[in-house]
Amino acid sequence: MHTLRQSKWFAPLLFMGVLLVGFGLMVPWLGYYWDDWPVIYLADTQGIGAYWDFYQFDRPFSAWTYILSVPILGTTPWYWHVFTLLLRWLAVLGMWWGLRGLWPERKREVTWMAVLFAVYPIFTQQSIAVAYSQHWITYGLFFLSLGAMIWAQRNPQRYRPLTVLAVLAAPFHMLTMEYFVGLELIRPAVLWLLLAHSQENWRQRANKVFRQWLPYLLVLLVFVIWRLFSLQIPDDPNAPRLAYDLAAQPIGTIVSLTENVLRDFIQILVATWNTTLQPALFDFGDRVGLLIWGLAVLSAAALAFLFWPRAEIESPTEERSWTRQAILFSLYAIFVSLMPVWFTGRQLIGGLYSDRFALPAMFGAAILLVSLLEWVTPRRIPKVLLFSILVGLALGLHLRMANSYRLDWQKQRAFYWQLAWRAPALEPGAPVVAEGALSTRASGYVVSTALNTLYSETGETDQPYWYFELFRGLHRRVDEFVAGTEVKDGLRTLSFSGNSQDSLFVDFQPEEGRCLWVLDSADTVNIELQETTRQLLRGSRPDSIVTFAESSIPENIFGPEPAHSWCYFYQKASLATQREDWESVLALEAEAHDLGFESNNGYERLPFIQAYQELGRWDEAQEMTLEAYDKYFRSQAMLCQVWSRFFVSSLYLPERDLAMQNMFDALACFEE
Repeated sequence: MHTLRQSKWFAPLLFMGVLLVGFGLMVPWLGYYWDDWPVIYLADTQGIGAYWDFYQFDRPFSAWTYILSVPILGTTPWYWHVFTLLLRWLAVLGMWWGLRGLWPERKREVTWMAVLFAVYPIFTQQSIAVAYSQHWITYGLFFLSLGAMIWAQRNPQRYRPLTVLAVLAAPFHMLTMEYFVGLELIRPAVLWLLLAHSQENWRQRANKVFRQWLPYLLVLLVFVIWRLFSLQIPDDPNAPRLAYDLAAQPIGTIVSLTENVLRDFIQILVATWNTTLQPALFDFGDRVGLLIWGLAVLSAAALAFLFWPRAEIESPTEERSWTRQAILFSLYAIFVSLMPVWFTGRQLIGGLYSDRFALPAMFGAAILLVSLLEWVTPRRIPKVLLFSILVGLALGLHLRMANSYRLDWQKQRAFYWQLAWRAPALEPGAPVVAEGALSTRASGYVVSTALNTLYSETGETDQPYWYFELFRGLHRRVDEFVAGTEVKDGLRTLSFSGNSQDSLFVDFQPEEGRCLWVLDSADTVNIELQETTRQLLRGSRPDSIVTFAESSIPENIFGPEPAHSWCYFYQKASLATQREDWESVLALEAEAHDLGFESNNGYERLPFIQAYQELGRWDEAQEMTLEAYDKYFRSQAMLCQVWSRFFVSSLYLPERDLAMQNMFDALACFEE
């Protein structure tokens, strides 16, 4: 085992193995989430030239990452997940390479730092692969620059080319993603440590550090001046709010900043590890959870085996000085890395995606944990066990998060495929309205760009479709919305304008065993919907659906067509109902029945009941109505309504009228 650890390939392969366990196993079942979708939409409809304009609103130079990567990777999800995983691996290698130069006598400790950096559990959004490819490119560029600076000091013969490489890489990472700019302030501390063994006094050493740091400092100052004073961004999301607040309320701002600093340090170093070991995670009825625990335990055991010493080893007492040095350096690294976050008035616990702000702090946090392990005990075996357990817990968390993204992608795919079956095409200008977000990681502009990827074949900035969430403003404009009003929204270069009366209302609750429902004015009595939704439906009609179109969903993006289950037949039957193709509706019902599929609720029987009615098959219509009511009594109002529509007929049909009366009595349609 000692020989294996001495191999030059040991560490890179170890890092890749750990990353594959934590993030690679779920790759075939992952898709697109959050800010992935705008990038994919532009790639699919407008081409890479659109990225320059799209990113002018906050990071004008960051477009280069997609201009280079999109032509190679295209729009297939798993390509992006593999790509971003490789980028993370390269960032880990970059950290390891740099720290090997900083502490060449600490090979084991540096390797452990890189492993913990690879899986540190503060950042759990690796599955948002397209968006976070930029972050890992930025991190990799920083480590390339830092490592080249370190090795330039270690290797005087290559000082000049390595310094040129380090100085050139620095502006690239700053211009790509400003979150990582704080890491630049680590350089003087690194240079100070590199010169620790020089015979110069502290003043001479400080002067030499400053001279070595000066090229990087100038690059940093130029970037900061450009970003704060030259770059004009309307509604800048990363404005220097801290500076404004200090000028307005200095004491209150300092107090608030101190609170945020303490909270974020606790979040990074303590609270994030609490999430890896919660009582609710021990559920023996959860097969996936048990599998994840098994993988985490096996991974921890494998690491312990790899690093297990041949005999108990104790660290010499004099090595404690290095431990103190590493602890102080890591605390400083965490602090300066988070300065841009605090400077823009943010913190790490402020929302679903806020843990992305902790990415720069993972560098210092990983160093700190390993340093603390060295500090706690000089004995090797306890350190190996603690290190392995920490990595195993982190891997378990990442596997659970990847599984949650897998389930989220299943829900997204089900929505888009069912929508394509039900609405093969939509008239341009259609607002798509739902009560809330499609899923945890898909809402608002995210679903909007996905819908335009699904339906739009144009590359225009004016978008033909947009997704609106009812309880983000529309619930306050019910009467105005029903009467007809302009609805507008957009994202950067993308804009939408439509009329509320052209809205397509949808409801998607697969957790309750329901298919996608396309709603209309008849659903004003559907008690499964919220009251505000039912009020808005007074003026609704699904006329925006082009009923005789052929759907052409891009399978390379949305995945292959799912196996046809009940929801497929329900969506196709609903579309045929809108076409008034009653024979096709019943043919679909017969095919579903032959395959053993049926609805989980009475609402989804309505197209078939209506088809039996239209074809004068009253006995079958009654039978299906009673089955639907027995199966799901909450569908009573909708079932009553589908029979009540015959009240408007002046034509007397004994069989129909008798069936209608029987249903009114059985369903108690007119009882209080």
